Amino acid sequence: MRKYVTEFIGTFGLVFTVGCAVMSGSPFAPLAIGAALMVLVFAGGHISGAHYNPAVTLGVFLRGKLPLGEGGPYWVAQLAGAFIAAWLAKFTVNPGLIHALSTSGAHEIFSAMFAEFFFTFALVYVVLNVATSKDQPGNQFFGLAIGFTVAVGTFAVGGISGGAFNPAVAFGAMLMGLLNWGNFYIYLIGNLVGAAVAALAFKYLNPDDVLEGPLVRKPRLATAPAAATATATGPTTTPEEYHVLRQAGTEAPFTGEYTDTKARGVYHCRACGAGLFSSDSKFESHCGWPSFYQPKAGDAVVLLEDRSFGRVRTEVRCANCGSHLGHVFEGEGYEVPTDQRWCINSVSLRLAPAENA
Repeated sequence: MRKYVTEFIGTFGLVFTVGCAVMSGSPFAPLAIGAALMVLVFAGGHISGAHYNPAVTLGVFLRGKLPLGEGGPYWVAQLAGAFIAAWLAKFTVNPGLIHALSTSGAHEIFSAMFAEFFFTFALVYVVLNVATSKDQPGNQFFGLAIGFTVAVGTFAVGGISGGAFNPAVAFGAMLMGLLNWGNFYIYLIGNLVGAAVAALAFKYLNPDDVLEGPLVRKPRLATAPAAATATATGPTTTPEEYHVLRQAGTEAPFTGEYTDTKARGVYHCRACGAGLFSSDSKFESHCGWPSFYQPKAGDAVVLLEDRSFGRVRTEVRCANCGSHLGHVFEGEGYEVPTDQRWCINSVSLRLAPAENA
């Protein structure tokens, strides 16, 4: 509930500032709006992430940093904040006759939609990179970057589209009479599509940082029985390799070549050479086998239900040749991004050092 209250307060503050600054005719409205967003982001970022914008919420969800079940309540809180702020801003300023920005004609509609698309893309792209990237943990400038993005966009295209970049702001502006209700689709489409494209761009540019969410390719769950590794292809050279790769065996704990290895590179399947795990996802689990928190790519491995030894586990196999690799466990409490431990036999792997990976 704290998150939703924070989203309500932040969106209220943003839309109230928009209404008062614009309806009072201030030439510094874009600066006021950007500054208001900046301070509200600093105020609520540690609680809710400080979205204050359904488009940002969509982008953060697609990026994998917001559970699906929280998206709806975030949107409700944001729209409720915008609704109340719009009426209070209009009551406070009491501007008299308001001339709504109305867009008609193919060229004007396209221009307004593209303006909303581009600056919403820019806003969400900035949010994802400065506030959610693993490469910038605990940075202190994200509010400033986000606020200035909105200020720049409002200065640049405010006269073309109104400079909403936010369906909640557009909703509030329409309640105040600043925008035409007939143009709501411009903001809905432009803002949400811009957010989705920004999430896709973030994933493309930061593939190792997007570990959860709808944009992540999940390892596919196969239906073959665990004993089917005998049909796998690829060479094995030692009895131990054959036992593990072909018979789904397990090497003795704390004896594997890569259990404690910290060298950088890519771990390949020892049988076929397919790339399976990056050293960036390797961590110390102290379980006796090499541990990773994710495969190099979701389609590099396949998962199978394993009922051997009287319990249910999830077996991991090489997707290319079918060789047994190990098992994956989750919910064990390790402090890793995915809450998973991919427990892999050293004998199933071969490390290609970074310069050769």
